[in-house]
Amino acid sequence: TRWAGALPDPEHTRVVIAGGGVVSAVVMAPRVLCFGPSRIPAMTIGPVGTHDKHRKCGYAAAAMNDASRYMAENGVLVAYLNGLPDFYHRFGYYPFMAYSAVKLKRKQVEREAAPGRLRVMTRKDLPAVIRIHKAATAGRLCSSERDADLWAWLLAHGKSGSLFSNPKVIVGESGRVHGYVTLKQRGGLY
Repeated sequence: TRWAGALPDPEHTRVVIAGGGVVSAVVMAPRVLCFGPSRIPAMTIGPVGTHDKHRKCGYAAAAMNDASRYMAENGVLVAYLNGLPDFYHRFGYYPFMAYSAVKLKRKQVEREAAPGRLRVMTRKDLPAVIRIHKAATAGRLCSSERDADLWAWLLAHGKSGSLFSNPKVIVGESGRVHGYVTLKQRGGLY
């Protein structure tokens, strides 16, 4: 599968070549984590992948070790990822955030959005969504900074994954965006 979009920069992708082709890769993208007023250079890691024919040969480990070296050489102080928790422990990664989700019935979501309406998020909504996200994360002990490029990537490509799936905005009667949600639809539930 080809990783699409403006993020991440190919400079931050580490690959393992064997037999004349790429057999494993680690994709990274620079980020900033905010701890109170401090801004910490960080890197997201993922996806990490190895071609089916080359699994269990140590290629992903080689790519992860090279990624760790690359981050250390470039002053990255924090790295975080989404992925298989048991795989990454051996590289020093551990869960730091609890996954959370809210399950609501479709009618309940529509009722909570009243008197506005719920509609698909578009690129024109990004300034309002960015404003809302900044207000929601301001004052948190730890938060990830999201720049305009990351928001654009989330809307264009991230929506097909689990992180930013099916993004919607709540729009008031005046047309102003008042909130946003990402939705997973399973068995009639969001």
